[in-house]
Amino acid sequence: MSRVVINGESADYFNTIEGVLYSSRFGAEVMLYGKNVSEEYLTRCADYFDTLPGEISEKLRQATAAYLNDMLEEHAGEFAFDVIEFNAQNAAPFIVPVELHTQSFRLLSEEDSPAAFSVKFAFSPVADQYIEWTVRGEQAVYAGEYIGVSPWDEKILRKSWNYVGEG
Repeated sequence: MSRVVINGESADYFNTIEGVLYSSRFGAEVMLYGKNVSEEYLTRCADYFDTLPGEISEKLRQATAAYLNDMLEEHAGEFAFDVIEFNAQNAAPFIVPVELHTQSFRLLSEEDSPAAFSVKFAFSPVADQYIEWTVRGEQAVYAGEYIGVSPWDEKILRKSWNYVGEG
């Protein structure tokens, strides 16, 4: 069973609380960071990530597979492993969530705000390659290269490297 532990104020980030999601779904410990949010909202975001509905999860996994295929094709000569064609199912063992970030949306109270967050995933075959998923409520917003923007940033929807809008 998954659980969330909030550790309190971050020593590294201003106006940020941090914690850990012990995720049974992903088999990983995911660091949590919430900027200008309450412990309750950070916990709600972590719980939602850990129990993402199938439709959202599938869309993000398909987008991630498309991103990985493009990235590996572009850099194939740089890797010391056999490159395979990824799909939503076979990519999952190679991506591991490491951080979840959220922040407040100033136009809505936390009670009225849907869970919104970005998750940083490590791509296990390549040490310095990270993938990002961004979710806003019941919408998969972004999947692709890790860029670390706010889940509320509208520009992320228009980025050409956003694989959620493809296919």
